[in-house]
Amino acid sequence: MNYKFVLFLSLLVLPLSVMAESKDVRATQRSELRLGWGDMISQTAYYHESMRRDYTLLPPVYSDYENRNYKYTGHLILEYQYRLTSWFGVGGKADASAFLWDRYYFHGGSNEVQNIEAHHCYNIALIPQIRFTWFHHEWADLYSSLGIGMIINGGTETNLKGQHVECGWAADAALVGFTVGRKHLFAGLEVGGMMGLKDLKHIYLLGSRFITISAGVRF
Repeated sequence: MNYKFVLFLSLLVLPLSVMAESKDVRATQRSELRLGWGDMISQTAYYHESMRRDYTLLPPVYSDYENRNYKYTGHLILEYQYRLTSWFGVGGKADASAFLWDRYYFHGGSNEVQNIEAHHCYNIALIPQIRFTWFHHEWADLYSSLGIGMIINGGTETNLKGQHVECGWAADAALVGFTVGRKHLFAGLEVGGMMGLKDLKHIYLLGSRFITISAGVRF
């Protein structure tokens, strides 16, 4: 899947990278708004089609089940940043992701499908951030960022208390971020990670969204 990231980013960057802006113009554009998409590598590695499992809590007609047909949305991101100085900025990020699957119940030990249920899980995170720009050029920036906020986890599954929705802490870090563009428009690439948890027994995200691609506007 990585080649798709590179191809998409190249299509965004090429029209912008041939142009440059002056430092005076950049200094007047302190606000930045961007839309992005990130991978769900950790979720696809952990949540995928399962081997058949016992399900003794259901009526006797159902004895076991399998999870199939997983679909993943990726991380959808809306971010705002305000540059206080040439190297330091503050802002916030909204991140939403989800995956869906079908659960097949079987009769006894046979392959006879008795019932099929649609299931889903989602995470919505709101994260204030700080950003450190450690390299600036007329048409490009290199930066790192860190954020801590809250996450809402929900879906068709329930916890031990029978609740469908839980809230917890979220953390987000961009180890290296890169933007390129001229005047108002730019494209970006980030490498980092995100996590969300209530406690060590309720971990919603761990190392998710390693790679993020985005496009945005400065004003």
